[in-house]
Amino acid sequence: HAIDKYGYDLERDAENKPAAYKNDYVFKNDIATECLPTIYDLYAFAYYPNKEDEMGCRIERIIEYILDERFLYLPEKGYVYDQSNKRCYASGNVYHACLREDRKLLTLYLLSFFKASKNSDLFMSQIEQLNEYRYEDGFYAFDKALIKEKKNLYQLYTGGHMGLGENRRSKKYLKIESTFWMMAILKNLE
Repeated sequence: HAIDKYGYDLERDAENKPAAYKNDYVFKNDIATECLPTIYDLYAFAYYPNKEDEMGCRIERIIEYILDERFLYLPEKGYVYDQSNKRCYASGNVYHACLREDRKLLTLYLLSFFKASKNSDLFMSQIEQLNEYRYEDGFYAFDKALIKEKKNLYQLYTGGHMGLGENRRSKKYLKIESTFWMMAILKNLE
């Protein structure tokens, strides 16, 4: 509903923002009835079992919307206005299904489940960037920041647990985990 209504014109005009948020990015959508795709939605969509039914087609349309850089690069700090309570709530790109550096691998993995991703230049350029971490032996070794494993971080929206349980003191862990994630992404894209 919000996608059809607003397209990518998502920011409220200055005169329609609450006074305390005049200089901030405040979304137009009504949080009660007009939701934008979130990272939680992306998880659910990725594991939706029947990609060919009517719901699967609707999901693909949402993924096409997400894959536009106007959505993927929403501001980090943003707010949604709750008309009924007359207050704003934080809702920047950490919450939405945006491409953030701190969860890049997680987002690319989830997006790899969709046909729309294969047709997206932006998505495929991100995959090409990951391919730059490939060694002559065929294994990958990503930057450590992509294979995050940190206590007290949320997996769902920060990608805080991308590790696979390998011994982090071993020099091999980075190759094992990087190669696993890259192979998982590439398998989804087949």
